[in-house]
Amino acid sequence: IIANVSYRKEYANKFASTISLVYTGQSGNPFSYVINQSGGSRNLRREDIFQGGRPHDGDLIYVPTNASDINFVDIIDDGVVVATAEEQWNQFNAFIEADDYLNSRRGQFAERNVKRQPFNNVIDLKFVQDFYIELGNGKRNTLQFTADIFNFTNFLGNLFNENWGQIRTVNFNAFSLLDFRGFRDEANGDFTPTFQYGLGETAPDEIFNIDDSGINSSRWQAQLGVRYIFGN
Repeated sequence: IIANVSYRKEYANKFASTISLVYTGQSGNPFSYVINQSGGSRNLRREDIFQGGRPHDGDLIYVPTNASDINFVDIIDDGVVVATAEEQWNQFNAFIEADDYLNSRRGQFAERNVKRQPFNNVIDLKFVQDFYIELGNGKRNTLQFTADIFNFTNFLGNLFNENWGQIRTVNFNAFSLLDFRGFRDEANGDFTPTFQYGLGETAPDEIFNIDDSGINSSRWQAQLGVRYIFGN
C-alpha cells in the first residue's frame, strides 16, 4: 500500500514551501518455524524425530499435542540446572497456545513459509524550501533547499511510541524454535530424540529482530540537499 500527500504554498512572490508525506504499508516476509540441529546429528532424518512422523524437506518443527509427544532435557550451565525439562515444556506449550497458527497445527508438522513477519508501516517526510531569484533579463532562477526524513514514523516514535516505524524481521526467513540435543541413549540403541527450548517466557510477537541497517531500516535518517535551478 502506497499513499502520497503533498502541499505547496507560494508567498511574497519570492518563496515557496512544499511538504510531502509518503506512506508505505507492506506485509512482512513469510517465515518458518524450524529445529536447530547444531546440538546433534547433522544427518537427522525427519522420520527419526517423532514416532509416526512423516519425512519432510528441511527442518520444520513438529507441534506436539501434549508433553508426551516431545522429550525435553534439562538445560544445564556449569553444572547448574537453568531450566528443567518440565519447565521447558510449560514454556514451549505457552508459546504454542499464544500463536494461533502453531496451536492449529497440534499433532502435525509446521508448514513452510506460512507464518509472516509483522506488517510494516513507514512514513517518509520531505520538505522543500524555494527562494526565487529575479534576474535582470526577466528570468527567475530558484535556489532550493530540501530536507528528507526517512522513516519519519520512527522519528515520531522516539517521542511518543518506541514501536512506531520498527521493521521486524526473522533471519533467513526461518526461526529456530527448538534445539535438537541428540538421542536419549544412542549407545544402547535408544534413538528417542531430545530437545531443549531456550526462549523462556518469550511471546510469539517478541521473537523478531529489529532491522537497523540500511536506508530502509527501523532507524530514522535525515538527508539535506541544495540545488540551483536556472529559469527558462
